[in-house]
Amino acid sequence: MPSQPTVESSDPGMLLGGERRVLELIATGSPLAATLDALCQAIDDQTSLTSAVYLLNRKGDRFSLAAGPHLPQVWRDATCSYRADATIGACGAAVHLRHEVIVPNVPDSALFDVWREAAAAAHIGSAWSTPFFSTGGRPLGTFAVFAHSSGDPDAQLLGVVGRATGLASIAVERHLTELELRESERRCSTAANQMRALATRLMRVQDDERRRIAQTLHETTAQDLAGLKMLLARLVRSGLAVSDADRALLLESIDLAERSMSGVRTLSYLLHPPFLDENGLLSALRWYAKGFADRSGIAVDLDLPAAFRRLPQEVETGLFRVVQEALINTHRHAQSATASIRLTAAGDLLTLEIEDRGRGMSPEVLSSVTMGGGAPGVGIAGMRERLEQLGGRLNIESSDRGTTIRATVPLHTRES
Repeated sequence: MPSQPTVESSDPGMLLGGERRVLELIATGSPLAATLDALCQAIDDQTSLTSAVYLLNRKGDRFSLAAGPHLPQVWRDATCSYRADATIGACGAAVHLRHEVIVPNVPDSALFDVWREAAAAAHIGSAWSTPFFSTGGRPLGTFAVFAHSSGDPDAQLLGVVGRATGLASIAVERHLTELELRESERRCSTAANQMRALATRLMRVQDDERRRIAQTLHETTAQDLAGLKMLLARLVRSGLAVSDADRALLLESIDLAERSMSGVRTLSYLLHPPFLDENGLLSALRWYAKGFADRSGIAVDLDLPAAFRRLPQEVETGLFRVVQEALINTHRHAQSATASIRLTAAGDLLTLEIEDRGRGMSPEVLSSVTMGGGAPGVGIAGMRERLEQLGGRLNIESSDRGTTIRATVPLHTRES
């Protein structure tokens, strides 16, 4: 009987580390090609597979090879660009059927007639392809895997590839959204109202993406690390006759899993703290200020109301991001030992102030940021864009005695 492609990894932590690396690349806006290559690399390193990502063009009628660091050159040349047809390859069939297509014996499959010689030269015995789609349901491409042996993949391998396909979907949709926004910005460069609408959309896309990545980190990677830690702890308690050196390695592995879990959860919460959705702005600010102080060594003083009614989600998210960006700038540039956050309400106006006692901005830098220097969605320009979409405004005062960033929004702002 034909052999069955399987997961070869003896170290689940390495595969989880690869997934975490891909999520970090997505979260930090790395180029799509680098992100997809890293994803394929993570799968290939831990399995008997050679993986690749094929993307559809805008018309949806043609595939192009987007990633596949270990593909044989003969296969890369044959499949670098081809017609998206239901009768050509596992990818074409998968997109047509909108579900995974497995070809356990490539030499005998009519789907690979056009690549018979290339498949033989590349020693491809089996292949399968899983399509992925935009949030609106439009097919974006496929995650394809190839094995030298014939046969169907086992359930564990299907699960690994399924998770990789989900990460590919997030990375590709982010990239396409950014391309669409940049193209729209160029077309609407003279229409200020359309630019504001595009900026709003970009902010929402970024926030939604952060939620998705944070959820993925929390629900998959962190949970898998927790499972790995429990298995290692069980092995330590099993009473197996192992040397002192091996037992020390097991205990070190448990500690490594614990630290990895903590790092993943911190990254997840920084991307989008669950406190913000569950308990509101005050809870999220208290959590973030404590964590920031612990990580940076900058003492943060909080002057917040004891209680505060919930605000629309976009207002709470916008104000939280202003605090994040302001404190990050304090840490990077201000050389201040302290910072303070004040939140006050007077009449129909909510005021948020973030103040430091650092070296301040030069008059030239302050003038540039006050006049709107920078790209939408980035740094101070991003803060200003967020607040303007909420009917608010941003004011910055800076001198050699420190910097104060003041954000104001109307309390009657409704969630759109």
